[in-house]
Amino acid sequence: MSRMMYTFKNMFLDLLLLILDVLKNMFLDLVSMARGFIYGFVMVALFIAICTAILYGVLVMKNSIF
Repeated sequence: MSRMMYTFKNMFLDLLLLILDVLKNMFLDLVSMARGFIYGFVMVALFIAICTAILYGVLVMKNSIF
């Protein structure tokens, strides 16, 4: 009987550790997705800023030359 109880206890602990591992992985995935989302917004903002600076420079040079 003692051996059977020990086995059930181990199964319960293994299940608990598995659930905690799954929750930890889900949390890490959510953090990674949030960081990627923010990184995407930063990249789009930099792209718009660089394109605006290039367009502004071209128009200023065109205006000063002609």
